Amino acid sequence: MVALSMIACWSIAWTDPGARALLSNLETVNNDISPGLINNPSGFFYDPSHDGEGFVIEALSEELANVYWFTYDGEGNQRWFTGLGKLDLTGVRVDEWYTSRGARFGDQFDPDDVELRLAGRASFQFHGCNAMSVDYTIDDIDGSQNLIRLTHVAGLDCSGVQSHRSGLSGSFYDPARNGEGVVVQVVDRDQAVAVYFTYDSEGEQMWVLGTGRISGSELELDAPFRTSGGRFGADYDAADIITHPWGALSLRLGCDQARINYQPLDEQLGEGSSSMQRLTRLAGLDCDPGTTFELPELRCSEYQRLQLTAARLSNFAVQAVVPNEEFTPAQNCSPALQPFSGSLQFDLESIFVDGDVEAGQLKFPAVKVDFISVQDFLVPLQAGLLRGLSGSYWEIVFSTGRIWSEAQDDGRSRAAVPFTMSHRQWNQAHHGLMTFLYDGDSISRVYFQVTQENLPWAANVNFRGVLKPEYQPGFFSEAHDVERAWRRDMAMRLPVRPLSELAVEAGASTLLNFNRGVPEDRISQAGIAPDGFLYLQPAFTRTGDHPYPEEMRHGAFSVSKTAGAALAMLRLAEKYGEPVFDELIRNHIDVTADHNGWDTVTFGDTLSMATGIGDAYPDRFYPVTFADEGDESNPHHQAFNYSNYMAGRLKGAFSFGNYPWGPGEVMRYNSAHTMILAVAMDNFLKSREGPQADLWEMLNQEVFQPIGIRWLPSMRLRIDPFTPGPVPLGWGLLPSAHDIVRIAELFHNEGRFEATQLLHKNRTAQLMRHNREPALPTSERTQLNTGQWVATYYRDATWSSTVGPANACNLIASRMEGLGGNFVVMMPSGMTLFRFADANVYDAGGLVITGERIAPSCDH
Repeated sequence: MVALSMIACWSIAWTDPGARALLSNLETVNNDISPGLINNPSGFFYDPSHDGEGFVIEALSEELANVYWFTYDGEGNQRWFTGLGKLDLTGVRVDEWYTSRGARFGDQFDPDDVELRLAGRASFQFHGCNAMSVDYTIDDIDGSQNLIRLTHVAGLDCSGVQSHRSGLSGSFYDPARNGEGVVVQVVDRDQAVAVYFTYDSEGEQMWVLGTGRISGSELELDAPFRTSGGRFGADYDAADIITHPWGALSLRLGCDQARINYQPLDEQLGEGSSSMQRLTRLAGLDCDPGTTFELPELRCSEYQRLQLTAARLSNFAVQAVVPNEEFTPAQNCSPALQPFSGSLQFDLESIFVDGDVEAGQLKFPAVKVDFISVQDFLVPLQAGLLRGLSGSYWEIVFSTGRIWSEAQDDGRSRAAVPFTMSHRQWNQAHHGLMTFLYDGDSISRVYFQVTQENLPWAANVNFRGVLKPEYQPGFFSEAHDVERAWRRDMAMRLPVRPLSELAVEAGASTLLNFNRGVPEDRISQAGIAPDGFLYLQPAFTRTGDHPYPEEMRHGAFSVSKTAGAALAMLRLAEKYGEPVFDELIRNHIDVTADHNGWDTVTFGDTLSMATGIGDAYPDRFYPVTFADEGDESNPHHQAFNYSNYMAGRLKGAFSFGNYPWGPGEVMRYNSAHTMILAVAMDNFLKSREGPQADLWEMLNQEVFQPIGIRWLPSMRLRIDPFTPGPVPLGWGLLPSAHDIVRIAELFHNEGRFEATQLLHKNRTAQLMRHNREPALPTSERTQLNTGQWVATYYRDATWSSTVGPANACNLIASRMEGLGGNFVVMMPSGMTLFRFADANVYDAGGLVITGERIAPSCDH
């Protein structure tokens, strides 16, 4: 007898050209339908009195469903039917059931041998989440069955089972072998069932079923089998069913392709494989690169733990900083003994500092963060910048950490988490590490230290301390969505290699100018992305190289103007049209200036720092790009820069005077103007989408997440101590290396990601100066080789200059720049080079030279 617990679903041999043509257009159908039987009946059903046969429904949209019936003929041989049905709230109506025969299994398969025949019809009525009935006519035989649910599809079920692999569910077939196929349904976090729908060596229908565990993208079925003995219709007796071991069957699954490998026990069939493409996708499920991404295995170092031992973490006194290896899996490590799912609530505990700082910097921020473990990784559910209410100047963002175990830890597991602290007012970044022991009920004390920073005005200050956060184990309803987004982020990252490998590949002299004039200890991180890889140089800290360099987040400062303000404008232009650039500032914000200079200033003028507003050097020909920027003697700058709240900052920003020229004529850099633009764009979005709309939330959901960035943390203006306002966009971003490279790649591709135009194409080409549109001249110059200087221009929050003083192809490199010496250079060859530093060395030329040596622009 067939044990139906082994059977989850079955598939269709897609032989009907009409059905295939219809299904090929399903991407245009809304597939955002809710879980549960009434709206999404995907799953396997059977009649307990007919154990050994059953039905599978694949809901493809709100109106269409595939229905499969695997059963037997009157002689006890396997038989199957398939039909494309009309779905509504009451059930599914299949007007045409099809069956087929004629093709031979394996290498003998010829699609021309397939004989398709109309067999009948059926109607299914829903009776709740787990039951339905069916009335059918097959070969003029009428019948009915009362069905109950046997399996759910993870992510679509009524019990809440979730799996990031759910999107693999669906039907696959080989167009060269049309008439057979395979159906896969994911039924648990890593469990799936599959049915191979094919023919035997005599051309008669055969279906092979099995269940198995998905590892990465591999599904190997445990003991797949076929059956025989049942009699169709009223003569059906489950006691007649016989199961037969079939052989070996495995699948390599992708979002759009699959490969099936088979080794039947029946030598007449012969072993082989077939490459398939997706035919159906279940409504309510998505498939992305994270679905099949296989996480790297835990790696132990050769380091012998000496300082942060279990005993010291349990009863700890503050000491000097320790080597970074203390925050990594030591020698002879093992996977964690238990997963982690819980919250850490930090209090205002003391921070010890090697140096003089403000009193508010001596308290750890009172924030709460939730973590879940995914294999050996520790993932924060809150991906943004967290802010306690009072008592500490710090905001903090937690990055992905690791969990593992060591024999000396008394049966507890060990965790390490990289984090970044940022001052509430300034876009600085202090790179830290913390570690603790845990079991299912409690955690040890938490030791942390900060030994690197992206901060131009107060470098070389170490922070450290011992914390006793309140730990609350628990589960989170959003954990599945977070894991899925995190896996997608991980899967879409460029493969990382050491920068030294690029030096070997391109030649020893290639990188000589890369960090020209910048001391190593003032560089937080630097890298090059030339050809589908990300080459990173070691991330220096005062306690050794950072052990989790891909998780570091950097104070972007004015890099935010390009990666934030320009990106926002380009997204708004794509959504609402290019005239967004011509929107007047005064129509979207309360202008409090005591002059009329803002009356005709547009969003585009403000983005390009060409407002015609300012105080210093009112001679348009005087070569001073940074006239008012950072002028501590100017009370207007002071009012803008040091106010705690948005209203005060805006008042200070609007207090600057009116230059004698109009907007759009002269570039004069002023971060206050970018902040004004940020508030105006946020208000523009609210005018279109309602008061709940938020510009940064829109960017995260509509730009960053599609390109693989789970969430890009950023500072926010404050309306009052309890209410966050818009992101200032002129500063405030805290990107990782992967984040900034992906944003640059989007600019390289003129706002297009895969098949979707995320940013306005022509305006993005203009920002990159691909279309040779003129930009505004600045007083800045870019030094290439010794004695070779080229003019620097500015437009749309982006700097640019030619790649050589006598560049034969006259190509232009565009770049983002930020305080301290932050650079992201986007070469015309498509390469991105970046450096986050705090030495106040503003040398983009060294990066341009390096990019040209690796891949000359004129060759592309």
